[in-house]
Amino acid sequence: MVTCFCALELQCLESMSRPQLMEAIVEHWDCLPVDLQERVGDQATHRLCLYVLAARLIHALRQQQKCRIRT
Repeated sequence: MVTCFCALELQCLESMSRPQLMEAIVEHWDCLPVDLQERVGDQATHRLCLYVLAARLIHALRQQQKCRIRT
C-alpha cells in the first residue's frame, strides 16, 4: 500500500515545477531533518521530489502518532 502511494505521489510531484516543489517543501519544513534542510537549495529538481515525499510522509506519521495519543 505504501509503495503504491509513493509511486502515485512521485508521478504527481514530477509534473511540478521547481518553485512549486520548493513551496511544498516549505509547507512541511519542520518535518525535514536539519541535515536535509541545509541542502535543499542545492538539490536538482528531480531530487526535490524526494524531499517533498519525505516531508509529507514524516508529517503523516506524526499526525497518525498524535491521533493515537489522543485515544
